[in-house]
Amino acid sequence: MAQFFSCFACHKVMPMAATEEGKCPSCGSADGEIVSGDRVEEGLKAGALFNIDLKTRKPATKKR
Repeated sequence: MAQFFSCFACHKVMPMAATEEGKCPSCGSADGEIVSGDRVEEGLKAGALFNIDLKTRKPATKKR
């Protein structure tokens, strides 16, 4: 499963590319942790992580 980077500087969780080594894809900071896709999925289900809609700046709703 894919790995994600949880950045403590910009407070985002982003998928990591194979070429990145422990840095945030968004801001380039190394201050964060690498988390598994399973842990991100659990966080989304539990409500700890949100998929934000950039147009409304609110949690995104699921589309049918």
